[in-house]
Amino acid sequence: MSAIYDKSFSEICSYFGLRIADLGRDRASMGVPRTHLVDREGDADSQTVVLPVEFKPEFRLESTNLLARVVLKWDQFPIGLLQHLDLRKSVYGYVGLEDRTLFPLIRPGSLVQIDPSQRKIRPGKWRTEFDRPIYFIELRDGYICSWCELDRGQLMIVPHPQSLQPVRQFDYPAEAEVIGRVTGVAMQIVDKRSIENGESVR
Repeated sequence: MSAIYDKSFSEICSYFGLRIADLGRDRASMGVPRTHLVDREGDADSQTVVLPVEFKPEFRLESTNLLARVVLKWDQFPIGLLQHLDLRKSVYGYVGLEDRTLFPLIRPGSLVQIDPSQRKIRPGKWRTEFDRPIYFIELRDGYICSWCELDRGQLMIVPHPQSLQPVRQFDYPAEAEVIGRVTGVAMQIVDKRSIENGESVR
């Protein structure tokens, strides 16, 4: 039918109530038990995600920031792996190239997903560093992505031990505001320059 009527496969399926564009989102919501390669075949026109394509002139890669405050233009790209994301309707942050607070857990240049409904710092102990809540914090002079603790009106920015960064503290909420809890991260784990030079990432 697709060939006869010169219509895309996804459009033909839509006439029968089937949305091929929702396939990746459905898989992500259900979870797939086995590790596998992502299928690159199928209708490319139905596999799109909205991504920033133009930033404000003052945006600097070195600084941690919220995408919503630095993006001028959004556009759609064919990328089925991320099609369940919609950056225009969610809160996302960019970890600056000079922000090594949670390195190597979250590397500089990472994109983080933020849940703005989780703004309360959770006290307690965690079994591993991966269980410990990470928060995206707005400071007077910028943003930071970190573990946090509250102590008598002071918000403690707790870095990863391997980052060699100092613990910082701010008056809360006068000097620091919790944007939300980080619930997802997309990051590169190998530096392109280290591959070209045959070196390991330090």
